[in-house]
Amino acid sequence: MLREAIRDQILRRLLPPIERFFQFQATRMDRYIVACYDSEVGGDFQRRRDNENIGAQHHDFAVSINLNEDFDGSDLIFPEFDRKTYHPPMSGAVVFSCDALHQVTPVTRGHRYAFLAFLYGEAAPALREANNAKLHAGAAQYKVESDRLFVQPSPAPAKATA
Repeated sequence: MLREAIRDQILRRLLPPIERFFQFQATRMDRYIVACYDSEVGGDFQRRRDNENIGAQHHDFAVSINLNEDFDGSDLIFPEFDRKTYHPPMSGAVVFSCDALHQVTPVTRGHRYAFLAFLYGEAAPALREANNAKLHAGAAQYKVESDRLFVQPSPAPAKATA
């Protein structure tokens, strides 16, 4: 039920501006991660792109939503452009291309909780299925129907013939 509620909010609030401003129709989403960045260990992410490894080549856009506000640090930076930091408010989202080099600065106070997911379109399933064979033994295999954002209509019942 929680995954469905999250999906519904993303459909309603994020997909329209993504389509309008990036001319991209996201139809699929994966990961549904709740991450914790902890100040006691300097929780951060070093510079990276979110679509470089075999299991992530299909990702087009990353979604990061802050779930709390009682922390310092953990700002998002896109170092290829400048040192400007992004720190959305609680329930605020940052959506960015998975091709963008980015990093998250260390949490300096408290714990940051964030919902993280990845959006992609209808070209992705073929790539994901092809990459199944390249995943390490025991890795979860991709199933085409597992990541749809929109419920597919049921096929029309066969018409009876007389």
